[in-house]
Amino acid sequence: MPIVAGAPLVDATCFDGAYELRVPRGWLTPAEVRATGLDHGPFVEQFVSRRAYDGPGFSTIFVRRRPRFPAMAAGGGRDGGARLMAYLEDQELANNATFGPVAAYDTSQFERAWVVDYASVGRLEGLPSTTTALLVEAPEEDVFLMLNNGEKEAVDFKAVAASLRHVPRRVCAACGGSSSKLSQCAACKTVLYCSRACQASHWKLGHKAACRAAVAARAGV
Repeated sequence: MPIVAGAPLVDATCFDGAYELRVPRGWLTPAEVRATGLDHGPFVEQFVSRRAYDGPGFSTIFVRRRPRFPAMAAGGGRDGGARLMAYLEDQELANNATFGPVAAYDTSQFERAWVVDYASVGRLEGLPSTTTALLVEAPEEDVFLMLNNGEKEAVDFKAVAASLRHVPRRVCAACGGSSSKLSQCAACKTVLYCSRACQASHWKLGHKAACRAAVAARAGV
């Protein structure tokens, strides 16, 4: 996929290496963003243009994780497009959203995806923003990838989205924390946990069904 001239992308990671993607060279990393006080919480990490301190309308790339509850899975509850819209309405005061073709994005590593372009006014800053947001479904969680005001710095969102990769078995499936002593789920052997408390929490959040499905699939049931 071609990269727009003037906006070279470089390898980066977020959530302690749980996800890999390519972001504009020289942007603030999630650790640097946290140090500035622009952090949005434990389940959100962002890359920020260094022009953030030079005036309004700076560019940012958000990556947000949300656990996939059973009712959110395909065939039950709202589909991904509806969840994406609900997420946007929760994050923004108002938006004028238009869904675009997901086929234009390389999301082959994930189950399915929904993409939307919208214009909004930031809830805190009150500044106009143009945003492309992509929701991708991974087996254990939804991942939201958002680019704000990318046109200001010629950032190719499709190239960023195509680079998103899940790096399995590096972090706790419940809290996202990294540790040298992660324990594997003894039944399905597909996820890791840093503590019994995280394992119990993740079981209640939806791993119960996913675990049994994985065991049944392995057994050929």
